Parts: sequence; structure tokens; C-alpha cells
Amino acid sequence: MAVTTFLKGPLRVVLVGDDGEATGTLQREILAAYQPRRVLHLMHPGTKDLIEAGFPEDPLPAIYACVGTQCSNPLTGADAFKEAEAFLVSVDAQDDTMKTGS
Repeated sequence: MAVTTFLKGPLRVVLVGDDGEATGTLQREILAAYQPRRVLHLMHPGTKDLIEAGFPEDPLPAIYACVGTQCSNPLTGADAFKEAEAFLVSVDAQDDTMKTGS
């Protein structure tokens, strides 16, 4: 697994939200799902880190799924994490196809 993470990089999940219940629920859902290459970044609105990363403050809470330099649109609502996982899998698979030429 370490070699795969080194070669392919992490699957980043950026959660932008405040300290509210909706953000906490999404955070628990993300952490409960098994994905050894996933890295979770929790960013709060109005912080320097959020501004430098280029993620908007609205809508809140929102998930951005990122592979390399490619990130999803903001994902919100009850199925946000499922949509994020689907995005990560599809981009990761595209990357494999591009490298093998299949």
C-alpha cells in the first residue's frame, strides 16, 4: 500500500465547514469509510489555508474530492461523500488507463 500511495499519490478529501453538526456528521462518515490512500483535510471558512487552497467558503459544508491537481465541484447534501468516493474512483481509474494506454 505504501508503494501505491507513493506512486499514485493520496486521494484527498477536503471538507470545508464550520464547527456545526452537519460538518461533524460528514467528517465522521468520511473517517468511518475504509480507504487507506485517503487523506482528509478539514478547512474552516475565513481561514488563510482555505483562501490559499482556492476553495470557496460557500456552500457549507462541502466536500471536494481531489486526485493530484484535479478536484471535484463542491459536493453537498446527504450523498456528498458517496459522490466524492465515486469521483475519486473514476479519476483514479482514468489515471491508470492513461498510464497503461488501455
